Amino acid sequence: MKRFGAAVVLLLLLVPLGSSVGQMLHGRMLQWGQEIWPGYAIFRATCVPQAAAELSPAEAAAEEGEILVEEPSLEELLGEEPADEG
Repeated sequence: MKRFGAAVVLLLLLVPLGSSVGQMLHGRMLQWGQEIWPGYAIFRATCVPQAAAELSPAEAAAEEGEILVEEPSLEELLGEEPADEG
């Protein structure tokens, strides 16, 4: 049982370490690319397609051919008019 607990703690310590090492390697690889090909980072950013996570829900739904149903606001649900401040 002690070994299982130690393995869990070791895993919890190694996951953030691996994540930070991956980020550092990515940054270093971008630097190497910039040293070899001037403008590499800009070239890479324009050639890599935009991730689906960066799209708005409406854009993602349109891309997948789905219909996006907008949720009603709280005022619409309660039947209240928005109050004018002034």
